[in-house]
Amino acid sequence: MKKLFLLALLCGGTAALANMEMQPDADTLWSFSKLDQTQWRGTGVKVENSDGGFVLSNENASPKSPHSITRKVAISPDYPYLVFETTSITPYKGYRSWSVSLRELQSTFGSVTNGEPGIVAVNCFENPARIPAGKQAHLLLYFYDFSAEFKYIKMVKKPDNYITVTGSFTEKKSINVGDKVKFTVYLKESAEEVSLKLLFKKWLYTVKVNGNEVVELTPEDKEQKIWSAEIPVKALKCTKADQFKKGEILLRAVVLGGSVKTPIWSVLQYPFEKAK
Repeated sequence: MKKLFLLALLCGGTAALANMEMQPDADTLWSFSKLDQTQWRGTGVKVENSDGGFVLSNENASPKSPHSITRKVAISPDYPYLVFETTSITPYKGYRSWSVSLRELQSTFGSVTNGEPGIVAVNCFENPARIPAGKQAHLLLYFYDFSAEFKYIKMVKKPDNYITVTGSFTEKKSINVGDKVKFTVYLKESAEEVSLKLLFKKWLYTVKVNGNEVVELTPEDKEQKIWSAEIPVKALKCTKADQFKKGEILLRAVVLGGSVKTPIWSVLQYPFEKAK
């Protein structure tokens, strides 16, 4: 624990204490609720702190202009989840996209053309393209004609609310027709109903699962904090595609009758290919 604290400190220098909280609790490696732009590299994103967090924006972008800011942060497989919450996302005109990523882990959440706010929890150590040799990575905030207001960005052991996708397909690192896929939503508090949609990150088109737009989940426990569905996948299809690369499908859970009033998001960390 002490080594991780020192590493987080070294990632940004002593001034990082002004905007990064290092290990504020046993479940959190680091957390940002405000941003000091002087502690970030790059000029492509405007940073404004607000009462509820901070706003990132980049309007009237061009292909030749910068579109991101970045800084080093500590990473550890003991704290695998990148978690953030947005309260608003505003697209501007023309081509537009946004993302939050840990570059060395090649783990990214974001969307193109359209965007929706919510709670995002991504396991960055799930099916990584590679694990960096060091214990640091670049946290990259990319905005191209988009604006978003954040409550926080943090790395944690286990989020309060999150989505998992599991099955034997994880051994071959891809999903194919015929594979059984289990979707599970874990909640901190009970709910009355939970449903799940898959969305193509470009335009947020609905990805139908076996022809169905919504995956209906059922509770696994009496407290109704764990909701799931296991489905033999016959097809994943949207208006623009019927095969998908890793990271192109977003997962959005809507919770009714509970304390979570905003959608819970994640990303499918495996490609889907029709042929085995």
